[in-house]
Amino acid sequence: MRGQEEERARISRELHDTVAQDLRYCKNLLEKDEAAVNISEAVQILEKSLSFIL
Repeated sequence: MRGQEEERARISRELHDTVAQDLRYCKNLLEKDEAAVNISEAVQILEKSLSFIL
């Protein structure tokens, strides 16, 4: 039972960290001067992040 709780906590942290990192990266892409060029990449990253949490 405890092992399951620890595994859930680890997975939760990993998902949180991954999604947070992806969001930060997208924000940086879209704040650049050439943001229009980066929209496609940002959308792909956001779709990947959404697939983790949905």
